[in-house]
Amino acid sequence: MNVWEAERKAFIEERGLLSEKVSQLSASVDQMAAAKASVETDRDFFREQYARASGFVSSVRAENAELEERVKIAEGQAGEGVAKIKQLFETNVKALQDDIHRWKSLAEMLQEKDSRTNDEVRTRAAQTTELESLCRTLLRDNNSLESDLRKLGRALQRVSVQRNKLSSKFCR
Repeated sequence: MNVWEAERKAFIEERGLLSEKVSQLSASVDQMAAAKASVETDRDFFREQYARASGFVSSVRAENAELEERVKIAEGQAGEGVAKIKQLFETNVKALQDDIHRWKSLAEMLQEKDSRTNDEVRTRAAQTTELESLCRTLLRDNNSLESDLRKLGRALQRVSVQRNKLSSKFCR
């Protein structure tokens, strides 16, 4: 019985060891299954995030393409706008320069005329008092001469009347 007992004891020990090993392996399988489930959850999460990122990248690329197109249009419009505004200002500057030239010419002409006129005006102003005095004298003389002319006219009428009287006296 010894052999059997020893074998039995060895089997029991071996069975205990195997049982312990099965428990360990069962725990290890449970850990592995939990790790596998966690890894699968992580995988699914990463797939979902990748899909979202891919969708986001696609939408960003489309938006970038649209924005680049809009930038090209805006740059073209800005370039054209700047050129038109520059042309407008150049035209306005030319018109203003022409106006300045005309006004300067007019001012120079008026200054020349003013300098010539000022001499005449000063001369006339200086002569005004003399001319006014001469006018008053001439008016008095004119009035006196008109008065003398009326007197002479009356005297002529009297002489004419007297001559007519004398002529009628002698001619008879």
